[in-house]
Amino acid sequence: MRFILQIFAGFISIIFIIFISISAADANSRKIGPEDNNKKDEVSIAKIYFAGSVNGETAAELIEAIDDANINYKKLKRIYLYINSYGGGMEGGYAAYWAVKSSRTPVTTVNMGMVMSSASMIFCGAEDRQSLKGGHFILHAASVSVGNDYVQPDQLQRQVQRLDGYNAMFHDVYKECTKLSEQELTAMFQGENQRRFMLPDEARQTGLITKIADKIMDSSVSYFVTDTVKNTND
Repeated sequence: MRFILQIFAGFISIIFIIFISISAADANSRKIGPEDNNKKDEVSIAKIYFAGSVNGETAAELIEAIDDANINYKKLKRIYLYINSYGGGMEGGYAAYWAVKSSRTPVTTVNMGMVMSSASMIFCGAEDRQSLKGGHFILHAASVSVGNDYVQPDQLQRQVQRLDGYNAMFHDVYKECTKLSEQELTAMFQGENQRRFMLPDEARQTGLITKIADKIMDSSVSYFVTDTVKNTND
C-alpha cells in the first residue's frame, strides 16, 4: 500500500511540475504574428506592449521580445514599444534600457498612459521617444527597503550605497535623454518631494519626448509583456 501511495505521490508531483512549467511559460508574455515564412518577410513594423511592474521576469521577457523581432523578421525597419508602467525594480529597468538601446532594429518608445520610476529608464533607451496625448511621466529619486524596524550602522551604510548606485543609474540615463540641467537632476535626487511630474507638452520641452503621437501604429506582429498571471483554465 505504501509503495502504491509513493507512486501516486510521484505521479502527482510530475503533473504539478508540468502544470507549473506550462503556466510559467504562458503567464506573462504572448505573441501574435504570421507563421508563414513568406509573410514574415513582409513585416516591416513590430509592436511590443509592456504593461505592469518592472522586475527581473518582465524585463527578461521584454528583452526576449526584442530579440525575437530582430531575429525572425529580416526586413524589420522599426519596433514600437508601448509602455504603461509605474516602474519597479531598478536592475530590471536598467537591463531593459540597454536592450532597447542596443537593438539592431531602431526602437521607438511610446508612453501609453504612465511611465514612472524605473520604467522611465526603459523609455529612455530609445532615441525616438513619443507619448500619446494623455500620457503622464513621473521621474523621481530611487528608494530602497530597509526591511526591519531596527538596523545596524553597517546595514544602513550598505543600503545608502545601493541607493547611491540606483540614483547614479537614473542620473546617467536622464542626462542623456533629457535637457534637465545638472542642478535640476541633483535636486530631483534629494527626495520624493522633488519628483518631476510631466505631461506631454512639458516632456517635449525637457527633451524627454520628441513627438506627441496621435495613434497606435498598425502592425501584423505584436508582443504582449505583462506581470499578470494568466489563468490557463480560461
